[in-house]
Amino acid sequence: MRDLDEKNEAQDLAQKKAAERIMKIRYNYEVIVYLKQGLVEVPQLPVATDYKDAVLVSKDVIAYENNEIIHRGNKKVQLMNAISSFKTGLKQVRFQKKRLDLEIKDFEERAKDV
Repeated sequence: MRDLDEKNEAQDLAQKKAAERIMKIRYNYEVIVYLKQGLVEVPQLPVATDYKDAVLVSKDVIAYENNEIIHRGNKKVQLMNAISSFKTGLKQVRFQKKRLDLEIKDFEERAKDV
């Protein structure tokens, strides 16, 4: 009876190990991937590069993100140009005001002389 219990426990243990191996094999498998140089952003090691932290991203996603970045950059450049032209106009107005103030002062001094 004791021998049967030990054999039963051994069989249960073997069955559990086999089930664990099957689950590991089902979801954890190796894939060989050939990538163009320059597209890999994982540090290259001299012996074997570890790609476990690598993420494959679709070219469509990258193109969309690049277009979004370019669009935001163009909007920012337009805004900066608008700010620059506004500041230039403001400086011109200040200069003109200062010039007119000096002309008024000059006319007042001339009027006093007369």
